[in-house]
Amino acid sequence: MALQAHLHSSLFDQSVPVSSSDLSVGGMFVANDLLLQAGERVTVSFAVPGTSHVIIADARVARVSLDPREPGMGLEFRRLRSIDSTILRRALDRRRQRCAPRSDSDGAFRC
Repeated sequence: MALQAHLHSSLFDQSVPVSSSDLSVGGMFVANDLLLQAGERVTVSFAVPGTSHVIIADARVARVSLDPREPGMGLEFRRLRSIDSTILRRALDRRRQRCAPRSDSDGAFRC
C-alpha cells in the first residue's frame, strides 16, 4: 500500500505529490521522476498510516535512485518532533504486527 505525501522545496513553485511504500521513523523513500541532488533540504508532509495525525518534517535527500523502474529519493528526517516520532513508531509497530516478514530477511515487512 502506497503512502501519499507532499514534497516541498524552495526549488519548486508548489508542493509536489509523491508516494512512498518505504517508511520508517528515520525517513522514507519517495517515488518520483522529479529528482533533487543528495544533500538538498526539503519538507515532506504525510498522514501517519492508520491515523489522522499529519507529520510535517524537515528532511534531507540522503540518496537518489535513477532506476527507471522506480526513480526516487531516500529522505532522512531531520528534527522530527517527539510526538510525531512516537505516533509514527506506534503506527509502524501495529502495521509490523499485521504483516509478514519479507523473504529477503532484511528486516522489512510487506502487507
